[in-house]
Amino acid sequence: MGAMQMARQTLLEDSRQNYDWVVVDEVGKLEVAGDGLEPAVTKLAQHYKSGAASGRLLLVVREHMVEKVAHYLGIEEYRHIRMGEALPA
Repeated sequence: MGAMQMARQTLLEDSRQNYDWVVVDEVGKLEVAGDGLEPAVTKLAQHYKSGAASGRLLLVVREHMVEKVAHYLGIEEYRHIRMGEALPA
């Protein structure tokens, strides 16, 4: 199993573990193009959006990609946290 395949599998497994936080560092151009951590990132986002997952999902996204990634994943409501800002409680 390659590293990217292992990362995809780990993301999907983590979403079912009821962790307080699942952090994906990072989501960007590759995923929007359907590569990289895809399709796991889309499945993960859907899992959280549906309410099936407890806890919170934190996606690390470069500033210039935030809107593209949100649109690609169908995320309409999100909190944009910049470097140095505190995470929500």
